[in-house]
Amino acid sequence: AGLDVYKGEPNLNPGYLKIKSVFILPHLGSATKHTRTAMANLAIDNIDEFFKTGNCTNKVN
Repeated sequence: AGLDVYKGEPNLNPGYLKIKSVFILPHLGSATKHTRTAMANLAIDNIDEFFKTGNCTNKVN
């Protein structure tokens, strides 16, 4: 298994390192040009929507 996000980050439970079938990854899940471009476009769309309507689709409280 590849673990990209885990409880207690950045502190790693040392037990994970003892499991031979586990790979610890440093947040590589979104590290593609396509995904990062989509993330930037989503942020731009949310900012644009906020200034036009006072709200945004992907609001986090």
